[in-house]
Amino acid sequence: MNQSNSINHKRRNWSPEETMMAFALHCILAPNECDDTGSDVQRLAFALGRSANSVSLKIWNIAAMTSIDRLVVASA
Repeated sequence: MNQSNSINHKRRNWSPEETMMAFALHCILAPNECDDTGSDVQRLAFALGRSANSVSLKIWNIAAMTSIDRLVVASA
């Protein structure tokens, strides 16, 4: 792949504060509202300086982790 044709974005880790904002949004949104076209996801993305897709993926990663935690607690 030609490096001059690719878009170079510096990867930025999520801060604890940003993660908490995504978690709060996860808690109040219905699953069908967590995609990158949702207005709440887009507003949070703009506020954080991130893409709506990255916020949506973060919310789905949080959802996956919370469902695993529920399974572990339920089986204990």
